This record gives sequence, C-alpha cells and structure tokens, in this order.
Amino acid sequence: MSKSKLFYEDVNIGDQIPQLGPLTWNTTDIVRFSSAVENYEPLHQARDWARSKGHKDTLINGPIRTSMLHNMLINWIGDDGFLKKLSCQQRAADHPGYALIAKGSVVNCYIGPNGLGYIECDIHIENQEGTITAPGKATVVLPTNENPNVPEYFDLPNAKS
Repeated sequence: MSKSKLFYEDVNIGDQIPQLGPLTWNTTDIVRFSSAVENYEPLHQARDWARSKGHKDTLINGPIRTSMLHNMLINWIGDDGFLKKLSCQQRAADHPGYALIAKGSVVNCYIGPNGLGYIECDIHIENQEGTITAPGKATVVLPTNENPNVPEYFDLPNAKS
C-alpha cells in the first residue's frame, strides 16, 4: 500500500512502477495457490508427470504471475486508485525456485470525460535469468487535483493519444 496518495499529476509517461519482488515460489506455494483458484492441472503439482511431458519441473501457474502483477499495481496506486483493466499472456515457463519480479512502466496518460486520470501501463513478469515470461498491459485510474475521489464504478473511456 502506498504511504501517500498518488494523483494523476504525479505520474509521467516513462515512469517506472515500483517493482514487486523478487519472490521465489516453491512447490508447496504453487500447490496451495493452485488449490485456492481450483487449478488442479498436474502440470502445476505433479513433478514426475511434468517431466514425462518434457518439462524440467512443474510450472508456476498463470494466476500466480497475474496476481503478482495485480499486487504490484495495487501497491503503487494505493487505496485511492482503481485498477480498471489488467491482461497478461503466459509466454514462457517458470519453475519452482525461480525468483520472479513484477515490473512495469507508464506508456500513456490522459484525462477521461469523467475528469479522472487514466494511466496505461506495460507490465510483465521477469525471472532471475532476465526472461520476460508474462507480458501484459494494465489501465489504472487515479484521482486528479481537481477530482480527488475515484467512484466505485464507471465506464472505461477510449484512450486518446
């Protein structure tokens, strides 16, 4: 959670989002997380099965990496911001014991017709080898100096460059 309120005016294109991690996930963590999201695929839980399919070990599942990106963004925008949109692709394998880092940067900023500040971000998970394994995009909404309160529900306007 942010220590001070983040306003739209505090953010610029090119800013780096404070990273989350590195976090290292072990097999027990992966099994617990997989159970919590009802993902019972043997690829995430059964080492021998995963190896029989050509993998070096079980895989860290997509929801773990997505949750890391989510937490990175929420930590950055704080309680007064709103995570409006997040998407990511699972492009490469990460295995138990890998140290993962959630990173991101600001690629666009604009004021929506509702007077709120919209921030578009490129985000990704990077492993200890420097490989980006889960690239994605996110849109967060921040209060502005003129409009200091973000409502609980609103439509996402189309971005204007």
